[in-house]
Amino acid sequence: MKSAEYWKKRFAMMENDRHLQSAESAKTLERHFERARIEIQDDIENGYSFVCMGEDNIPHAAFKFFVGEDPTYRVIEQGSWKNDNTYGTIHRVASDGTIKGVFSQIVSFCEVICPELRADTHKDNNVMQHLFEKNGFERCGVIYVENGTPRFAYQRCAR
Repeated sequence: MKSAEYWKKRFAMMENDRHLQSAESAKTLERHFERARIEIQDDIENGYSFVCMGEDNIPHAAFKFFVGEDPTYRVIEQGSWKNDNTYGTIHRVASDGTIKGVFSQIVSFCEVICPELRADTHKDNNVMQHLFEKNGFERCGVIYVENGTPRFAYQRCAR
């Protein structure tokens, strides 16, 4: 049987490990937020960032949209794109959740600019998958983003 002193040291080591893991997690989050800040700044500078304003003149959603090739869509696995037409890509949709149907409004806005649309999402993002399908997108396969993680790829053809 282990002594009380042994268990004190063991719990102290475990507590120290937890602090180290928390510190590493915080550093990882900081890197992700910094990367996201840079990406959004680039989107703004390139004219790809859009904001959905409410009647209260408060921004309630934001997204990235651009027309032209998305390099991460060059290779698609477990399926194929519906066509090779010029397309617009919707990325980084974020909403505060206060406006019902905001994604449908985003799609309507984008399809005026380019009627062929593509987008992608994480396999665990069931809400976004539902919104894509509700708005006429079809799952076409799997693409991989720059860091190598897979995403479900969706396409909505011109109507």
